[in-house]
Amino acid sequence: MQYFAVFDLETTGLSVTYNHRVVEAAIVLVDAQGRIVHEWDTLLNPERSVAATHVHGIRDEDVASAPLFAEIAGEVVALLQGNVPVAHNLAFDAPFLINEFHQMGVKVPLGTRAGLCTMQMARLYLPHSRRSLEACCAAIGYRNEAAHSALADARATATLLAFYMSMDADFMQRWADMIDTAPQWRWPVVAEPSRSRLSRMVDIVAEGLGDTGA
Repeated sequence: MQYFAVFDLETTGLSVTYNHRVVEAAIVLVDAQGRIVHEWDTLLNPERSVAATHVHGIRDEDVASAPLFAEIAGEVVALLQGNVPVAHNLAFDAPFLINEFHQMGVKVPLGTRAGLCTMQMARLYLPHSRRSLEACCAAIGYRNEAAHSALADARATATLLAFYMSMDADFMQRWADMIDTAPQWRWPVVAEPSRSRLSRMVDIVAEGLGDTGA
């Protein structure tokens, strides 16, 4: 069965260009009726300082023993492959997820236009609302109690997606180009890193804990 894979990321900053990385990732699977059927969430060791604690509340010590992205990449692929990626501001989240795979030397069929963006879709479904996740949620009467938590924001985005579905009897047809083609994307088989490779990666992280750059 095909699902909508709603994902949200918390990061160390605003751009992969400046070596910003993911510190928390969440994926929520939503069925064709807008119901949440599965949730997945994890903190991640970004292999650098967290830096943006003032945004998401995550501290260096919170992620010191968290898995590296390479350790959970297979789970991410399993949740995304065959499904339709969805994010609120896909243009922000997609490059970060692409970069995490890139750090492993892996290319994925994801992009800023390869998926549905509930922020862009708000132009159609919430024309009088501002585009932020907070504003869109307020417009539909949903209160996100833990904003800037990846799982809470993914749930909020999933709720927003379900609202769009309920407002549009032709939702599946309107977005058929993406819904029908996403299952055909070829996602890579991601091998788990070897124990020695993981040990070396952990050593690198430990050596870099003193880095406080943005």
